[in-house]
Amino acid sequence: MRTSTASSGKRTGAIALLASFVILGVAPGGAPPPPPVPRGEYQRAERLSQVQALSNLLPNAFVVPHWLGNRDRFWYERGTAIDHDYVVVDAANGHKRPAFDPVALATALTRAAHASVRPRAIALDSLEIAGSTYTATAAVAGKTYRCTGSATVQCALVPAPRFGTGDGLLVAPDASDAVFVRGGNLWLRNLKTGAERALTTDGVNDDDGYGIYPDGIGTLPMRQAEAAGYRFPPFETFWSPDSRSVVVPLVDQRNVAEYPFIEDVPPDGSFRPRVLEERLALLGEKPATISWYAIDVATGVSHKIALPSGASLGYTGIEPQWWSSDGSELYILASADELATAYFLDVHVADGSVRIVLREHLEPRADLNSTFYEPPNVAMTGDRKHLIWFSQRSGWGHLYLYNVETGALEQQLTGGNWLVRNIVDVDDARDRVYFTGSGREPGNPYYRYLYRVNFDGTGLTLLSPEHADHMLTGMGPSILPVDGAVAYDAISPSGKYVVYNYSTVDDPTQTVIRMTSDARLIATVERANPAALYAAGYRPPTEFTVRASDGTPLWGVIYRPSPIVKGARYPIVDDEYTSPLVTAVPTTFTQAINGTLSQVSAPALAALGFVVVIVNARGTPNRSRAFLDASYGNFGRFGLDDHVSAIRQLARRFSYIDLSRVGIVGGSFGGESCIRAMLDFPNFFKVGVAAYPPGGLHNMYQGVEPWQGVPVYPGGGSLRPAPNVVALNYRSLDSNLDAWRLKGKLLIIMGEQDENALPGSTLQFVNALIRDGKDFSFIYVPNSGHFTIYQDYLARRSRDFLIQYLLNEAPPGNL
Repeated sequence: MRTSTASSGKRTGAIALLASFVILGVAPGGAPPPPPVPRGEYQRAERLSQVQALSNLLPNAFVVPHWLGNRDRFWYERGTAIDHDYVVVDAANGHKRPAFDPVALATALTRAAHASVRPRAIALDSLEIAGSTYTATAAVAGKTYRCTGSATVQCALVPAPRFGTGDGLLVAPDASDAVFVRGGNLWLRNLKTGAERALTTDGVNDDDGYGIYPDGIGTLPMRQAEAAGYRFPPFETFWSPDSRSVVVPLVDQRNVAEYPFIEDVPPDGSFRPRVLEERLALLGEKPATISWYAIDVATGVSHKIALPSGASLGYTGIEPQWWSSDGSELYILASADELATAYFLDVHVADGSVRIVLREHLEPRADLNSTFYEPPNVAMTGDRKHLIWFSQRSGWGHLYLYNVETGALEQQLTGGNWLVRNIVDVDDARDRVYFTGSGREPGNPYYRYLYRVNFDGTGLTLLSPEHADHMLTGMGPSILPVDGAVAYDAISPSGKYVVYNYSTVDDPTQTVIRMTSDARLIATVERANPAALYAAGYRPPTEFTVRASDGTPLWGVIYRPSPIVKGARYPIVDDEYTSPLVTAVPTTFTQAINGTLSQVSAPALAALGFVVVIVNARGTPNRSRAFLDASYGNFGRFGLDDHVSAIRQLARRFSYIDLSRVGIVGGSFGGESCIRAMLDFPNFFKVGVAAYPPGGLHNMYQGVEPWQGVPVYPGGGSLRPAPNVVALNYRSLDSNLDAWRLKGKLLIIMGEQDENALPGSTLQFVNALIRDGKDFSFIYVPNSGHFTIYQDYLARRSRDFLIQYLLNEAPPGNL
C-alpha cells in the first residue's frame, strides 16, 4: 500500500511533501506483515459506504404528502427514488387508491418525449384530480410535460419559462417586469416590450454595486457557472407581492482583501496552474458593507432602509419575510452585535422608515432556533396583527405571542424545562400554533414530538404519542438537513388532520394520519421495509446514555461489528461533528444510515470490525441553553473531554471494546475537532482522519464570532493590528501552537479550492507539523471544494488508513 506523508526539518514557512512507501511482506524491523482484511468484508463495507444506493433499498423511508387543492386528500410517491408508484389517500379514513394508471401515463410520456419512461420510474412534479380526470406534470430528460388522463392519456411538452432561469432576471410576481444587474446597478426590463431602464445609477462595478454577490462560500462555483453562460439573479433582492416595489442591497467590498485559491489542474487541460481570487474578510479584518434600499418601480425613487444602528437585515438570511396586504409594509428580521441582538422590524417601503416591533438582546446570542442550521422560529398571523417569537430567555427555547402594532408581549405560549424545536404551522382560524418540541416526554431528549397550543397559552396537546423521533421540519428550508426530512405541509387544508413520519435509529419509518383535535390515529399510511437493506449487510446502531463529569446525561449511538465474537476485542472509532450549530447523533432510521459529515461511513466501519460511536457532548444544541453555552469561547475544542469519558464508560460496559485502539474521524469543523482531539488527548486517540478541516479558527473567515466572541487583539481592539497577530481569545484555537503534541497517526484531507475550510488555514497547520518534525499523512485534492469531488476515492483511503493503523490489518485492494 502506498501512502503520502509529509515530513521535514524544523524550517518555518516550508512545506515539503515526501512519499513514504510501505511494501507489504517487508514490514519495518523484519516483523511479519499484518493480515489482510477478507475481501468479502471489504467489498461489503464499500457497498455500505454508498449512501444513495442504500437509500434505494429502503422503500418509503420518508413519505411527503401533497394535498390536493383545499381537500383533505393527498398524493404521495410510494417506494424509492428509482422504483415507485403514486397513491392518493383520503385523510379522513386512510383509504388509498392508485393515483392513475402508471402504464398508460408512461406510454403517453414515452410517445411525447421520444424517450423510454418506465411505469415505476415516472418523475412526477404535480398532480391535480377532478372527478375521473387528472392533470399531472412530469419530468423526462430535463424537460417538463403536462399530461391529462381519463379514458386516454395525452401529454405535451411544457415550454420552458422565457425568463427567470439562468438569465440573471428576477421576475416580478405579476410577470410584467424583471430586474437584473448591469455594471453594478439594478436595471428594470419590461418583459412584454423589452424596454430597459436603470433603477439605480450610483453603483460602480462588481465590487461596489446593487444586487452584486459579496464573495464568500460558493463564489468559485458561481464563477464557473457564469463562465459557462449562466447568469444569477440579483443577490438577496425581492419584490413586493403587488410588484410595485423591489428591495435590493448595495454591496461594497472594495476594501476587502483578495484571497487566492489555486487551480492546479485547469479543466481545459492546459499545463499552467491558475490563481483564482475572491475578496474574503478574515477574522479581525473589515468586512464588506451592505445597506438596503426600497425602490418604487414606477417612479424609480429609492429610499435607504433606516435600520437600527449596527443592524443587518436578516438573521441567517433575508428569509422569512412578510408583507401587509396592500404591499406597503415589509416585516422582516434583523440582527446586530454578532447575533446577540435580534430585531423584528416593520419597514415602510414608501420612504424606508423603520419601526422596531421587537428587540431582544441575550448574551452570548439571541438565538431564534435551538440550532443555527434550522429556520428562525418566527411567524406572523395572516392578518399581520400578531407575531409568534422564539426566545431562550428562560434558559429553554419557547414561544411567545406579541402584538405587532404595540410590540407588547401578550402571552407566553410554552414554558418549562423542555425545548421548542420548530414551528410547523400557524392556524389563524383556530388561533393555534403547531410545533415540534423535545425533552418534554420521557426518554431520549432529542426526539421531536408534535404539539399544538392555543394563542392564549391554553390547550397544549401532544399529537404524536409514539416513542420516536417525528421527522417534521420548520416552515423553511434547513441550511444543513441531516435526517432525510424535507419541509412539507403536515396539516391538512381543513386543519383537521396531520400526516407525519416517525422512526428511531433501529426502527424504520412509519407514516401515519392523526386527528389534530385529540391525536386519534386514523391510519398508518406506510411502513418502510428494511429487508433489502439488511440483506445488503446493514446493521442499525443502538442508543446509549452516559454521564458527563458534572452528571449531565449524554446521548449517543453505537455501531457494532456483527457478529460480536466472544472474547474478541475491537478497536473503537469516535465519529464526530463537534459543533454548536448542529447535533451529530442520529435519531432516525435514515439518519443512522447517512451518518455524520466525516469522510467515512459508520455502518461500513462496523462491517470491517470497528466499534463506532457518535455522541452529543455538552456544547451542542437541542438541549437547554446552559448545555449549549458550554461551547462558547471554546469553539472546536469543547466537548472532547465528554467524548473521552463516554468511550471510557462504554468500555467498562462492553468488554469487547479495546481502549488501546481508539480512533477519531470528522469532516469540516468536525475535522478541526478531530485534529484538536489528536493534540489535546494524544495518549487516548491513536489514529485520526480529518477531512477538509480548518487548521484553526484564528486564520479563518469571519462568522464564528457569535460562538467564540469578537476578537480581542493586544491593545484591546477588534481589528488585527498586523497580518500575523492572533487575537487573545482565539489563541487557544490556534492548532499551530500545539502541533508538537501530535503522537498518533493522522490523515489530513484538503481541497485546494475549499471556501469552507480555507486552504491557507489547513496548510499553515501542515507547515507547523513539518516544522515540529511530526510524521503524518496528507491528501491534497486538486480543484476540490468542500467535499465536492473524488468522494469514493477519499472514503476508501480513509477506511484504509483506519484499517492499517487501528485495525492493524492490510486493505485488500490497490496494494
